[in-house]
Amino acid sequence: IRPDFFTDMLLSRSEPIHCQECGKVFGSKKSFDKVIAIMQGRNSDESTLELLHYCEDCRVSKLFAEGGQA
Repeated sequence: IRPDFFTDMLLSRSEPIHCQECGKVFGSKKSFDKVIAIMQGRNSDESTLELLHYCEDCRVSKLFAEGGQA
């Protein structure tokens, strides 16, 4: 085996998406845009779509703060 066989190689790169509350990276922009398109196609309400802009931790906090109205 050649020594360079085990060197790191970038095969793909995706733009990360950051939580609007805490700044944590929680996915890629490409997958986020696809989910938003699917949800809009199902006529989801704006409050549900707004929650998708937050990471899993902040989303739960927002749900409890709003009394689970999403």
